[in-house]
Amino acid sequence: SGETSRLALLARFECGKDLVLEGVSSADLACWADSPEPCSEEAGRAYAAALRARGIPALVEAPAAEAAAALEAKLRAAGVPTLVSLRGEAPGALLKEYRLLAALLARQGSRAPIHLRVPRQAGEEAQVIESSLLLGALLCDGIGDSVQLDSAQAPKRTLQLAYNVLQGAGV
Repeated sequence: SGETSRLALLARFECGKDLVLEGVSSADLACWADSPEPCSEEAGRAYAAALRARGIPALVEAPAAEAAAALEAKLRAAGVPTLVSLRGEAPGALLKEYRLLAALLARQGSRAPIHLRVPRQAGEEAQVIESSLLLGALLCDGIGDSVQLDSAQAPKRTLQLAYNVLQGAGV
């Protein structure tokens, strides 16, 4: 019988270059949380080479659209496919940054998928409202290829919220 499903391992690294390069060998998707921007050019090139050799994409996360777009362009130029996301705490600010990110990627000629990430909110009601506003607005604008809700709610409730937002946006 054939394989019907497969789990993918996202390896999120928050460590030095040597451990990152070792860990890439087991990953299906890699995110070097502190890099490659803050590290040396040599470390960034080694990271890109390891990803390219394994044929796996990089998840680019940055606090601002300009930084994410610049890093995506560097990795794309190195032959590494990317998925781009933003991290932040304020959904209103993230809404503006994701729209800017989509415009910057389009201007660069990039077709990198955009991963929409909703930050954790203080309570369940706030989580529902902020998730709906951020994801709903972006998805209705045609922005976003995958979604992630960081939530303190039970996983089943978080999944239901994501499903309801996707249905409401007509995706």
